Amino acid sequence: MYCKGLTSVTIPNSVTSIGGCAFWGLALTSITCEANTPPICNGSFYFYDVDKSIPVYVPANSIEAYKAADDWKDFTNIQAIPDNQKIADAVVVLINTIGKVEYTDACKGKIDDASKAYNALTDNQKALVTNLDVLIKAQQTYDNLKTAAEKLIAFNKYKSDIIAIIEALVKDDDSDAVKEIIRKAISNIEALEYDVAISLDDNKAKVKSFVTLTDEAVENQRAEDQKTNGIEELEFAEKYNIYDLNGRKTTNSMLKSGLYIKNGKKVVVK
Repeated sequence: MYCKGLTSVTIPNSVTSIGGCAFWGLALTSITCEANTPPICNGSFYFYDVDKSIPVYVPANSIEAYKAADDWKDFTNIQAIPDNQKIADAVVVLINTIGKVEYTDACKGKIDDASKAYNALTDNQKALVTNLDVLIKAQQTYDNLKTAAEKLIAFNKYKSDIIAIIEALVKDDDSDAVKEIIRKAISNIEALEYDVAISLDDNKAKVKSFVTLTDEAVENQRAEDQKTNGIEELEFAEKYNIYDLNGRKTTNSMLKSGLYIKNGKKVVVK
């Protein structure tokens, strides 16, 4: 009486009568009565305030007797006591159909169906499921595959972002040598595979290192290209005689961007 935490009750087949107020105030969601003959309800208020639409499970051959018995006939959802073993066996079959766990919608659907069916069982029915460990392992494996797939997607997205940065290093006037450096860097990044043994950040660090190395290689190559094309840096004014186009000798402090004469040849200083 007044035990609000009690949501289901099983009345054993040895019970022949129920006293007054026995189930008053209970928050029942189901009743199981194993007696073939409906127990007599003595006194009053035995099912007071109990929802009469909840399922009442009785022996299959006694359903009509309960529907006709005083007080029991007030319940509108009288049905046969479930065959727990049969119900549990059906869940066992569902679990076995999962098979090899893969990161696919089909596999996820099988795992979800088996989990939903298992969670809908009563405690007694759950105890009869012999391969629960298979379901638990399948869920864990799928979760791990999902995490790995999400990290791989993030890694590939990061690679694409880095490639876009490196591609942006190319200038219209870059030499074939500079473009080759950038092409190889992009090719190397595209070839990088995600290493599951290290963190996502460490995987990204492997990619990011290419940006620094490529940037340095490009700048060095551009400097070499400048020398090859007759474009000198300021420091060369101290090593060679450089004159402006009017024949005036130019020192390092006077050197500005423009055309000059070095050893009788025109050079460009940027």
